[in-house]
Amino acid sequence: GPCSVSPSAEVCNGTDDDCDDSIDEGLSMRRCWVDADADGYAAAGAVAMMACGGCPAGHGSIDPATVADCDDTRSGSYPGAVETCDGRDDDCNGTDPADEDSDGDRHTAITFTGCIGGFPKDDCHDGIVQVVPGQTAYFSTSYCPSGGAAGLCVPPSCRDAAGGCTWTRTFDYDCDGSITVMPRATGCSGTACTCSDAEGPWLPAERIESNCGLSVSWATCACVSSSCGWEYGTSPLRCR
Repeated sequence: GPCSVSPSAEVCNGTDDDCDDSIDEGLSMRRCWVDADADGYAAAGAVAMMACGGCPAGHGSIDPATVADCDDTRSGSYPGAVETCDGRDDDCNGTDPADEDSDGDRHTAITFTGCIGGFPKDDCHDGIVQVVPGQTAYFSTSYCPSGGAAGLCVPPSCRDAAGGCTWTRTFDYDCDGSITVMPRATGCSGTACTCSDAEGPWLPAERIESNCGLSVSWATCACVSSSCGWEYGTSPLRCR
């Protein structure tokens, strides 16, 4: 070993450098905790070790009993980190994921300021998962505006701030600032019973926005008397 060659000053290396039969004596010892993502913070309950000098790689000196990492698998998640709109608690305050995307559609509310980057801030109603920019589906039930709850009200009415039922037809499911009524059915092609799947509201008057969600005449292309024709009935008018 080193002592058989030339004694030297003791340094933190796990070796008896000065040949006094002691290892790393007189040097500063510190407790270090396993820090899997190397962001400086260990998770609660992390395994500790004693080391002289600085903590070795993969370990941190901050006691997790005092300040703990809420996700020791991501280096971007630790107490005080910049919160990113990604559905995860980056700054470890325990509240941001629900705030930044409350309906789980991976879009953040337009006015939300609690995080940066990540999900686009373009959700005009971050509380209804079906409401999302680019939505192509049509719906027969409106959603309640912010601050209202359906309660005992009959859809599409919502309970307003005063506790009463307010008639509302909020159908802007694609956040384009307008309500689009499902188009009137067109075309019924084919012979025998090989009909198309075209269906939709039939009368022009039922394209009026105020009828969204109400029962209207409906047409479905179907096999009628062994040929392709329209079958009529009633169904809630779908809008978006």
